[in-house]
Amino acid sequence: TVRTSTTATPKKQNHPSLPISIMGRRNDKRQRDEPAESDNPNLPRPKRMRTNTGDNAPRTSTWASAKRENAAFEAYYKGVGLPAVEAEWDEFYASLTRNLPTTFRVNPVFHLRPMIVQRLKDHFVPVIARNYAAQQQIIQQRLAEIEAEKAQAALAPPSETPDVPVPAEGEGSSSSSSSSSSGDSAAVAPSATTTSFNPRTLSDDLLADWEFFEPPQALSWFPEEDAAWTFFASRGTLKKDSNLKEFHEFIKSCNDVGALTRQEAVSMIPPLFMDVKADHAVLDLCAAPGSKTTQLLEAMHLDAGVGNLPSGVVIANEIDDKRCYMLTHQANRLSSPSYICTNHPAQFFPNVYLPHHPEDNPKGEKPFLFDRVLADVPCSGDGTLRKNFDLWGKWSINLGLGLHKVQVQVAFRGLQLLKAGGRMVYSTCSFNPVEDEAVVAELLRRCRGTVEVVDVSSLYPTLRRTPGVSTWRVQDKTGKWCDSLASASTRCKCRWRSEGCSC
Repeated sequence: TVRTSTTATPKKQNHPSLPISIMGRRNDKRQRDEPAESDNPNLPRPKRMRTNTGDNAPRTSTWASAKRENAAFEAYYKGVGLPAVEAEWDEFYASLTRNLPTTFRVNPVFHLRPMIVQRLKDHFVPVIARNYAAQQQIIQQRLAEIEAEKAQAALAPPSETPDVPVPAEGEGSSSSSSSSSSGDSAAVAPSATTTSFNPRTLSDDLLADWEFFEPPQALSWFPEEDAAWTFFASRGTLKKDSNLKEFHEFIKSCNDVGALTRQEAVSMIPPLFMDVKADHAVLDLCAAPGSKTTQLLEAMHLDAGVGNLPSGVVIANEIDDKRCYMLTHQANRLSSPSYICTNHPAQFFPNVYLPHHPEDNPKGEKPFLFDRVLADVPCSGDGTLRKNFDLWGKWSINLGLGLHKVQVQVAFRGLQLLKAGGRMVYSTCSFNPVEDEAVVAELLRRCRGTVEVVDVSSLYPTLRRTPGVSTWRVQDKTGKWCDSLASASTRCKCRWRSEGCSC
């Protein structure tokens, strides 16, 4: 159930004391600017003029040609003090500039799961492998041809271009029309917007940016065998490449019926470490768009066994009411009775009181607590640069500094709603220690020994990971680096102190 507020739009009246909706004012302005329409339905409707300024200006670039660099981002992560990033900087930065692979997870409790996995392994993997091998061979030949042409052009002596006589008026149009209507002898130039694979028509610049991809592969670190897959082709390539049309339609149809869920690989990790059981009460504080919520529901049904319903519940909370509809749509694909959707700010999630229970809560005064809590908090999102290309131009240190307070509040509220002996997983989509380790350190300081960090390094040993850090440098909004609180300015000391100030 989604809790939303319903408001009525006031009717437009000619009374100065009555409000007029914003949409009404926009419609009034549109009606004044546009010419009046005739009552005769046979007459054509007046067309709105399009200008080449403002929002209507033609697009000169696409996401593929967007510049993927940010000097402030490079300077910050080279100096913040993350050993893993500094040791593998070239590989780290190169991976951020590549397109995000397509990953999906097969529902382990779907009744046709064996057939879906078999279709993937026996049909799509061999077909895409053959296409991949053929594409590799043709592109390598084309690259060799381009290099040979460049070498031949460099050795050839320069030649003057002869003057070409300009045809008289009417001759150019007649010759063009005759050549275009000459049937078999006419050659049609390939369109610049062609999306099908034809490497022999690609220039050397396009070949340099051409996306090579391998067949779909199962993620080896995922616990269920053949349950999570990755395909090294971006979402745009999967949509536009004609060779992948059948595979794309297969992914879409299976996703619509709940047989699989398209989900980024790193997004699958936090639900795994929660270790959800069939009788657990689980709270997902920031649940939209819902891929982690569906994974939690699938884990609960998988633990219950075939033919049994879990006795636990998953409460998915989201602050945005519009995203709640998206969240509910994702969960409804599973048809699970163990799902509840709420609409609250995560840091102010209310206490839940159940009816009187004679054993542990005879007066109904104790709030309901959860066995598992997932706090996937709002963050700067610099770990999503492979899909959010506009973030390259928007990223700044202010994003992480501004969200730290909210992240602490959301995670601390999750701990308040957690049972003794329960587990909370805190996760972000950011590399920034201000949003990661600093939040965990503040939670430990506030809780004063009532919570502890769980060592999960032995779980999923094939999953590549790096340990967290205990020291890092902090950069303020002016760009100044601070190695300790003593080196910070007076204003920064006041902002960084969690309780009180002694500046």
